[in-house]
Amino acid sequence: MATEQTFEELVQEFISKSKDLIGTESDENLPPWHPSPFDKEGPPYEFSQRMTPEFISKYSLTIADDNPLYTDPDYGKKTKYGSQIAPGPVLALVRYPSVHGATKPGGYPLANFISGSAWEFFDVIHAGSKFRSSKTTKEIFEKPGSRGNLVFMTSDN
Repeated sequence: MATEQTFEELVQEFISKSKDLIGTESDENLPPWHPSPFDKEGPPYEFSQRMTPEFISKYSLTIADDNPLYTDPDYGKKTKYGSQIAPGPVLALVRYPSVHGATKPGGYPLANFISGSAWEFFDVIHAGSKFRSSKTTKEIFEKPGSRGNLVFMTSDN
């Protein structure tokens, strides 16, 4: 007869299996597989969208940023950038900037809270840009919280 795991046992299993993922490439948010036209060799993996002018404009308006640098290709051509550019947060669509840890059928009884991301830019994102990404679990640690331990996971993208 199968016995059910307690909440605490499930949390410890999640932490243990998630620690096994440290330093390995995450399989979250990979490009679509066959017959997709995108390169599936990696890591790094090819982003399955193109930064077309339409894609950039729609994304910008979705985040309520109507800056003509982002929404008007003709305006962008007249600027120092020479083309329409994309707002930096669009890179979160390339590959979601966090990891979620181990998985199992039915899931684990844990919630995720994404506390932030840091980006370092070396150039603007032009219309037509293509991206490849890699994402690995960097570390997992616990800290005491007011209602029990909190589990922290960091990733490198």
